[in-house]
Amino acid sequence: PEDLAALLGLLAAGTVNAASAQKALAEMYRTGRQAAEVVEALGLAQISEEATVAGWVREVLAENAEAVAEYTAGKTAIANYLFGQVMRRSGGRADPGVVREQMRRRLQEYND
Repeated sequence: PEDLAALLGLLAAGTVNAASAQKALAEMYRTGRQAAEVVEALGLAQISEEATVAGWVREVLAENAEAVAEYTAGKTAIANYLFGQVMRRSGGRADPGVVREQMRRRLQEYND
């Protein structure tokens, strides 16, 4: 119970996202190791550093100029595709809230 509580604490603190918490829980069950140890060993910590996420966003937007053009032409649903590309680039470890904020900022620059 203590280890599960520790994992839930990491989830609540934003250290891991739900998908990473599931992976960590499976590994904890399999090995008996503690939550923080598993998260560290498997590299499951969520990445919230704005500069890192902003770099991924810039790269994805540069590589998907056609999708950006569609977005600026009014097809705003394409932002979900671009969001997914950033998450893929991060290996699923980027903080979704930070990704969305960085995407909003960068795409707004194209609209200005």
